[in-house]
Amino acid sequence: MIRRPLFLLLLLLLPRYSCCDETHDEPEVPPYRELMVMNALLPGLGMRMLGNDREARVYYLALPLQMAGAGLTAAAVLLNGNTITTEIEHRDGQTRLFGFKNELSVASKLMLLGGTGLSLYGSLLAAYSSYAVHSDYRVRYGLPGDFSAVTPPRERISMGAVLAAPFTPSHVFNIDVLPVIGLSTLTGFSIEEYGKMAEYFRKEQVAFLGLDVSPFAGLGLQVLLAATLVTANAAWEELAYRGYVLQASGAVHSSLSFAFAHLANMIVPGVTVEGTLMQTLAAAAFGFYAADRVVRGENGLQRMMALHFWNNMISLVLGYLADPESDQLFAVTIRL
Repeated sequence: MIRRPLFLLLLLLLPRYSCCDETHDEPEVPPYRELMVMNALLPGLGMRMLGNDREARVYYLALPLQMAGAGLTAAAVLLNGNTITTEIEHRDGQTRLFGFKNELSVASKLMLLGGTGLSLYGSLLAAYSSYAVHSDYRVRYGLPGDFSAVTPPRERISMGAVLAAPFTPSHVFNIDVLPVIGLSTLTGFSIEEYGKMAEYFRKEQVAFLGLDVSPFAGLGLQVLLAATLVTANAAWEELAYRGYVLQASGAVHSSLSFAFAHLANMIVPGVTVEGTLMQTLAAAAFGFYAADRVVRGENGLQRMMALHFWNNMISLVLGYLADPESDQLFAVTIRL
């Protein structure tokens, strides 16, 4: 005899077939809240509830990717018998809550990067899944009365357009993006740090993930690594907070939730409390600006993806040139 939970699971996974009756009633409108909650628990389930089984199968990969990323990250830490210390460290005017007991090996660093990449692209699939379900529901049924939409219903942006947004000239070279990059990202480095960047190319060898390489090889590897990770990072955050939360809950909720999410960075080993608090304040300011541009501007979501990408990308690359020994991995700092 099939137990009830297993039976329900089989009903969920099997394709839906109409009965033999030739007359079909109008399909029942699925409850919006239930739809979004179910999709948050299992990315892709909301799309299946809307009747798009084929697309839903792609989003089902989100959770396995995130779990694989978490597993690879844990394995990277444990590979050389490493442990995370919980002693609060005060050094150079900075406070760190956690750190690694031992220096990570090259193999551990590569595994950590791999785990980060898997987690980020899993998060991208999950975020696009929520964005797609929300957008399709709005276009098809409209939002329930207790939700105040800040923009009219729009056809959703394709995943291809999302990934291409940072490299589309019209999304980069405009009044919403270039001035912000010039005023915030480039001016966030001190004169001393720019001097160190000039010294970078005078060195015979530089460090990259614990390896000694030529300056040009180090720069090329850093650009490739940063572009791979930042593409997913910028896309999933913009889809989640400006593509979905902004549309469902408004600018204040989306901006503050985006900012407070950055507070979790202070528990990452080696990341400072002060740096995290500054990043959180900067993220709140960025969130309100991005929300305004998405609501009022043309192609606002794609432009904010481009701005988010290039802010993080430039910060990572210039930060590496200023201090290649810092081994940032994926610690992106938004400077005020």
